[in-house]
Amino acid sequence: MKRILSLVLVLVMAFVVCSCGKKPTTETQNSTESVKVEYKEDLKTGDFSLEAQDVCYEMGAGWNLGNTLDACQIWGDISDAPTVLEQETGWNNPKTTQEMIDFVVKSGFGAIRIPVTWYLQVEEKNGEYVIKDEWMARVKEVAEYCLKNDVYTIVNMHHDDQFWLNISADENEWEQIKIKYSVLWKQIATAFKDYNDKLILEGLNEVTATVGFDGCEGDENGKCWWGHSEEVFHRLNQLYQIFVDTVRETGGNNTERYLMLPTYGAQWYDNQINNVNIPNDDGHIILDVHWYQPDAYNKDSNAWVFSAMRKFADEHGIGAVLGESGRVKSASTYDKESYGKNVVGGAAEYGIPVFLWDDGGDVQILERDKLKWNCKEYIDSVIENSKLMTKK
Repeated sequence: MKRILSLVLVLVMAFVVCSCGKKPTTETQNSTESVKVEYKEDLKTGDFSLEAQDVCYEMGAGWNLGNTLDACQIWGDISDAPTVLEQETGWNNPKTTQEMIDFVVKSGFGAIRIPVTWYLQVEEKNGEYVIKDEWMARVKEVAEYCLKNDVYTIVNMHHDDQFWLNISADENEWEQIKIKYSVLWKQIATAFKDYNDKLILEGLNEVTATVGFDGCEGDENGKCWWGHSEEVFHRLNQLYQIFVDTVRETGGNNTERYLMLPTYGAQWYDNQINNVNIPNDDGHIILDVHWYQPDAYNKDSNAWVFSAMRKFADEHGIGAVLGESGRVKSASTYDKESYGKNVVGGAAEYGIPVFLWDDGGDVQILERDKLKWNCKEYIDSVIENSKLMTKK
């Protein structure tokens, strides 16, 4: 997810611009103060017997810890070798705390997605790619903040595709990219192999080809968001085969761990959804789609996306989630409440949990320094409508 949403989304939302939060809120609505938090102590013992779709039913509403561990040189003044804290706070969000995650969970969220950008914390040693110990330790620490609350916790590889993970590379470079991808995921998977079933790994984020590759016509930012040829899908699926095989081979709980695979560019059209190959017919896979332009006011108009996701998931015996979605901070309370009803509620009727994107800026939801939702009505609507989850 980019720091700033597309112009299309901003224009769609412009007519409902207003400040939110006119209704008074109480201290207990917006703070975990005086609330006793009981943490789960055993983070390793888990039950992987559930079908992947049953895991999705259990998630409920999801929240993204955006523009935090995924901060990188796309935006902002981040050096080539930042410290852990410099990277985590590089996009103007505060350091993540246990209290922050406690607040999100106590508000009713049952799943948290942790986007992570790895390349800035990778050293080349004797021809090998090695993730720095301090960075791996920090990612694990933040994941444990969530796991202690016994919620589903997704760790991914996020903005690396902007720098080295290039599916548009020439053949020689592509072979080296696949090797690096495997090496890094082996380290990540090994670090997380003993965690329980609530820990989910996601292989990529919004990987796309560049303009001109295999005849692609892109947008003004040089992105080919719409998968257009067999070659781009072939390359994406090569990465997914590597990802699943690498994770499974590390052993421990990773032999059964639930793994997430986004569509090409994480886009939502049939073409993107139907061209995802499920490696080894693995049943512990969850499809991930990102959608920022649903109709907040008409539930039925969104059904075509949810039904396509549901159809594909059912045909392959896997789960499906909307891994990123939401409304801009400036949208009206009415718009946000409508989104909860017609998007989150609509997706729930197809058994699809929705993860709100929260970047701390234009799409801020949580005021992290205050532990306060900037529009409590929005959160209430999302949480309540996620409870309409229907088994299909």
